[in-house]
Amino acid sequence: MPAKDKNERTISANVICPHYRSNTRTSIYCDGFLDNTSLILSFGNTGRRKDYLDRFCRREWQSCPRAIALNDPDTFDDLERKLDSLKCLSLP
Repeated sequence: MPAKDKNERTISANVICPHYRSNTRTSIYCDGFLDNTSLILSFGNTGRRKDYLDRFCRREWQSCPRAIALNDPDTFDDLERKLDSLKCLSLP
């Protein structure tokens, strides 16, 4: 059997976080702050990714710093203002 591509995205079972989208061996993909974007959490190794996934994506998603930021209107509004000030960096 060939080795699994480390960048191959899969969807883990038993995930309860509504912001989770998929993962690779060393990354977790979540909803981004803007429509049609993803937030990517990269880990140094598979074990660290697994620990984070087990704790925050499968059990304590409300305690996840990313979920808190995505669900907090003040954090989101502050980010939106910052992004708005960078419009000169947007692509055509």
